[in-house]
Amino acid sequence: MPVATIVVDKEFIVEKCKPIELAQCRVEEIAAPVRFGEEEPVGDILHLDENAIQFVQNNYDAPKVDILPETKKMNAKELTCLCVGDPTLMSGGIPGVVGASGQIDTKVCKKYGYHPIVMADGPAGIRISMKYAVEPNGKIKTGGKLPQDLVKAKKLFRFLDRLWSKTSKKAQLVYQYCTAWPSATVQAQTFSPELIRKIGIAVSCEMQQYKVGIWLAPGMNIQRHPLCGRNYEYYSEDPMLTAEMASALTLGVQSNERCAVTIKHFCCNNQEDNRMKSSSEVNERALREIYLKAFKLTVRKAKPKCVMSSYNKVNGTYVNSSYDLITNILRCEFGFNGVVMTDWQSVAKDQAVAGETICAENDLIMAGDKFQHKELLKAVKSGKVAKATVQKCASRILNLCKKLNS
Repeated sequence: MPVATIVVDKEFIVEKCKPIELAQCRVEEIAAPVRFGEEEPVGDILHLDENAIQFVQNNYDAPKVDILPETKKMNAKELTCLCVGDPTLMSGGIPGVVGASGQIDTKVCKKYGYHPIVMADGPAGIRISMKYAVEPNGKIKTGGKLPQDLVKAKKLFRFLDRLWSKTSKKAQLVYQYCTAWPSATVQAQTFSPELIRKIGIAVSCEMQQYKVGIWLAPGMNIQRHPLCGRNYEYYSEDPMLTAEMASALTLGVQSNERCAVTIKHFCCNNQEDNRMKSSSEVNERALREIYLKAFKLTVRKAKPKCVMSSYNKVNGTYVNSSYDLITNILRCEFGFNGVVMTDWQSVAKDQAVAGETICAENDLIMAGDKFQHKELLKAVKSGKVAKATVQKCASRILNLCKKLNS
């Protein structure tokens, strides 16, 4: 029930922005059945003059990045290694946390005096291996190269039985218990940012316990269709509610200076079918008012340390390769000054291109495999990617390593 009517005497510009890439095909918009002003005012009438209107002028200067002296000493291979995840995880190696999803390159970090950060997936708490075996010789048995090998629940218990039967009696079984929190959709239904902030604090305690630096959560995509396979990971169809919940969780986790969140998936990743190659065709108004709004509010209010770019294209361009979205919008307009990473294996054959991703200042290509390393190194050596750009991305990554291990 309307309680008041706001009246302005003339049209006002409240914000000036750079235009975003246009949709490649015609996108029909739903028009309101009645235009504002055609009906009689309802309730109290509030007159606003130009002094009451806040005007925002975006100057599109990206947050300053101090190029670290160490990056100037690095050769092309070392720089590209920093900007691609540690490949030992993809080849079956075990990072510092068994069951982790990724890690910053170990060799380069240690050579230049930095501690590599370990990442663990979300969304309903920290996702790492529940238990594993350590043989007397130090070898770790998990039964597979990647945590993803265990995703089929019906095979999990048979796998564990086989694992323990092949493990020597002298092996030590290690348990990693993490809290399983209610899904994001359920959390949003509390309408309580304070409660969600407390969940974030609890998650940060477990991150410290298991030496996880970056949590790959919260998911912030807008629930647009009931068939989206990951709706449960997201908060709401309302960008404002999404921003409130994500900001609260971010502030809770990052109240511990050694912990970082990764708000994701930036942006318009609202379907799972063909997510690696689909293009979300969106008009600019819908893009700004629905799909980007929660990210904008969360970046400005909670200052997350990481953002994950999505698999999909927006208006024909892969998000992780879009200078418009990553640099002009996220960094310059929203003021984000942290690390942007790709979603896992989004840079691959017939998908996003490694060099274009770094040129968009998407700092980190994950999860890190031979193909990604080879392609980025080739792009740097050929001059397609300027060394200064890679140094800037590497500096952001090393600065984050320093902050989380100070």
